[in-house]
Amino acid sequence: LSLKYGPVVHLFNNVVLLNNLEYRKYWQTYKFKKSVFYTSFDVGGMPTLFSAIEKDYHSKVKKLVLPAFSVKTLANIEKAIYDIGSQGLVSHIQSTIKSGQTDEFDLYHLFHCSTFDVISELVFGTNFNTTLDEAKAKYYVYSMGATQKAMFLRTMIPLYKLIPFPMEKLFKNIIIENIKLRENNPSPDILQSLIDSQDPETGEKLTNDQIAVECMTLLFAGMDTTANTLTWTLYEILRNPNVYELVEKEILDEFPNFNEPISVEKAKSNLKYFEATLLESMRIYPVAPGGLPRVVPEGGVTIAGHYLPANTIILQPVYSMHNDPQNWKNPKVFDIQRWLGQDREKNKSMLMTFGAGPRSCIGRELAWNEMYLVLSNLIR
Repeated sequence: LSLKYGPVVHLFNNVVLLNNLEYRKYWQTYKFKKSVFYTSFDVGGMPTLFSAIEKDYHSKVKKLVLPAFSVKTLANIEKAIYDIGSQGLVSHIQSTIKSGQTDEFDLYHLFHCSTFDVISELVFGTNFNTTLDEAKAKYYVYSMGATQKAMFLRTMIPLYKLIPFPMEKLFKNIIIENIKLRENNPSPDILQSLIDSQDPETGEKLTNDQIAVECMTLLFAGMDTTANTLTWTLYEILRNPNVYELVEKEILDEFPNFNEPISVEKAKSNLKYFEATLLESMRIYPVAPGGLPRVVPEGGVTIAGHYLPANTIILQPVYSMHNDPQNWKNPKVFDIQRWLGQDREKNKSMLMTFGAGPRSCIGRELAWNEMYLVLSNLIR
């Protein structure tokens, strides 16, 4: 629609489609609130860091959740990510092949199991081992798929908000129980960071219910988005032999010893082709391709000569921004060179996979670390 009618398109009623990178400034600030669409993602009747509409609540909770993704916390959990998500997956594939069971694998499914096991360990203190146990995978991982369907139903049928998400029934009591156990047995992970976090000015802490809903949100967001990006990235690596050769050689040159764990810090510093492949995959296949709906504030706003009154809903789809020929040469072509030349930093500034501004994805560094560890070790 934007290619045909321009960067500002009236879709229906009070909803307007935007497609110009310049217009990011409207949804990167608190001034343009999230629309009521986001209440469909409330958990247990409570807003989460993702679904919260009001600035004050979002700012307060964000301040308390941020320590869970600090450099110190991420360093503490790196071994768990590698052991469970990376080496656990590789060992499962190797042992299955050696046993003669099969040499064909549904990596889309296994990536979901792997990321689920990692996130559940970090936010619940419990590794469900779905990578190794297909019965558990069907029970737990598929419940996340059912939760995703329930979320979309809520956006269309508001009464569905009265029905708890499938993941609430499975995991809320587990989280609450683990919070109680941590009173005498602390552990250096995300759950512990959420328990310990305290506002330095007010002394306020997250309630157990708030911790539970944030943990469930992290589980859902951290599993599906990371697994999908891993799947699309490996898909493009395998269908582009020249890219595969570059990435494989780079990984083997940097980490030749199969018994040596891959280091996130070293991987981020030296695996340039691998990083470029991830970035290009996230550009073409954004895991959240939709419209990021925001509400025009009182007084309205004029965009590209069009006056939009207060309470107009503006949408700016990430997929459209990532495939706009005005910003990307041959946008439909998978080209890792976009991220290796002089335009690298400019292109990175146009990548909206994790959003931007104060409402951007708080777990992006965790996602990056997991993708580096899981996929690089699998390719090795």
